[in-house]
This record gives sequence, C-alpha cells and structure tokens, in this order.
Amino acid sequence: MLKAATFLFLLGAATVACQGSSTPSGAPASPPVRVRLAHVVRKDVPIERLGVGNVASLRSVTIRPQVDGQLAQVHFVEGQEVHAGDLLATLDLRPFCIAKAQAQATLKKDRAALANARLSRQRNAELQRQEFVATMALTDAQAQLEQAQAQVDMDAAALRSAELQLAYAHVRAPAAGRLGMRLLDAGNLVRTADAGGLVLLTQMDPIAVTFALPENELPAVLAAMQA
Repeated sequence: MLKAATFLFLLGAATVACQGSSTPSGAPASPPVRVRLAHVVRKDVPIERLGVGNVASLRSVTIRPQVDGQLAQVHFVEGQEVHAGDLLATLDLRPFCIAKAQAQATLKKDRAALANARLSRQRNAELQRQEFVATMALTDAQAQLEQAQAQVDMDAAALRSAELQLAYAHVRAPAAGRLGMRLLDAGNLVRTADAGGLVLLTQMDPIAVTFALPENELPAVLAAMQA
C-alpha cells in the first residue's frame, strides 16, 4: 500500500509539473470565456433563400418624334426625372403652322361654297313648287349641295390632321421615368423612321426584380405567396 501511495503521489507531481511547464513563467492566466445567456422562446423565423437577381424596368421607351422635321429645341438634361406629358423637345414649327393655315383657308372657302349651294337648293325648290323649273334642276342643286357638304367635311378632317401634326411637333414624355443619354442635339433633322430616336426613357417606379431559385424551392415559395 505504501508503494502504491508513493507511486500515485509521484504521478500527480509529474502531472502538475507538466502542466506548469506548458505556461511560460510570468505569463498571465487566460481570462475566463464570457457566456451570453438567453431565454428559449418559440416563434416563427423567416426562411431565407439566397440568389442572384437583376433589377429591370417595367417600361423602357425610345422617344422619337411622330413627324419629320428639324429639331429646334431640347428641353431636358440627361438623367432628368420627368412626368407623363412633360415637354422634351420641339421641332421647327413653321412648316406645320403653314399647313394648318392652308387647311383653315381651304375650309373657309369650301364653307362659303356650301352656303351658296344651300341657297341654290332652296331657290330651285321654291321654283320647282311654282313649276318654273324642271325637277331635274332641283335634283342637280341637291347633288351640288351634297358635294359641297362632303368637301367641307374633308376640309375639316384635313384641318384636324394639320393640328395633330402641329401637336406632334412638340415631343412629350409618354410616361413618368428617368431619361438617359441625349442622342441628338438641336439642329439635326429627325425622322420617324430613325432607329436611335432622341433619348431613352426608363420607368423607375414601380420597378421589377428578377431572380432564379432551384426548382425544388418553388413549392415553398408559392405556398408562402398564397399565404
């Protein structure tokens, strides 16, 4: 028993010596590790899925004039935010104003001819009742009246077309968004068939985000969207 106790004493002393030799002399002891405690609670936590996404505009419009002409003024700066209907550019208005004036003059002339045809129809109708003229004369007067009315209708349509062309000479934003780089400067001749246009308008609000997830995640995503 004495031998066993002596052996255990020596073994413990050797162990203490080995442990003491691993720490440099004079080195401070390591501080105790701090442990944070929290109460266990039961709650719903979000399930996150990571993926690469792209931000895409819901509407991107290349602004180009609807009529041919010379670009007279540019009313925007690059990167500007605009609203629907804002004036972006103006073409040379003189040709469109001249066309409108011609249409107005033609309409006025043919309205005078229509008034004359209406009076002629009334005179021939009165004379025909008194049997002073043949029925053929009244029929001819009626045909001339209808032709004059049709001409006035055509002139009114031509005037509306000229007014529309004049309105198209003012290039306006079709929607709200942010403008990109200006592609043409004032003085250039622009045409409706030009591919480049004046500027690119990009809708910023609302905007879309597209991203991809593995196929096996789709049922869980659809269930969450329905909920």
